[in-house]
Amino acid sequence: MTPAFWSLLACSAAAVVIPLQYFRRATGHSRRVVVVAVLNAPTLSCTTWTPAFAVQQRLSPNPTAAQLIAISVDPRPGKAASIPASTQGRTLFVPLRISGLLPNSIVVNDRAEVRLVDRDGATLFDGRSTHSNGSLPRQ
Repeated sequence: MTPAFWSLLACSAAAVVIPLQYFRRATGHSRRVVVVAVLNAPTLSCTTWTPAFAVQQRLSPNPTAAQLIAISVDPRPGKAASIPASTQGRTLFVPLRISGLLPNSIVVNDRAEVRLVDRDGATLFDGRSTHSNGSLPRQ
């Protein structure tokens, strides 16, 4: 479950429990609300990435901040920056050009939809990237 869903669930339960306790002293009803919230927590863990991201974007203090950011393949030849010493499996490093970032900001990649096609248009790979803890500083 994403932190946004935990926050949403906790705030929703608190918004119901607090008035029940302070204004009505309805402890039985409050306990039922907490039980329902706890039982709903595992179902929220099964939520796919797209709705989870939509909720986080809606709860963001600046939801339009990412609209100006553009990521494209950088065709210029050059050497890769900081290639990990040990890469297991098949790894493809793709140089990217990132524009539209505010000064002193970073891009953190936790998921990417990737599709590789050959010159004839045949799809070679179509899928998601794996989780990455790396970040790309603005240049």
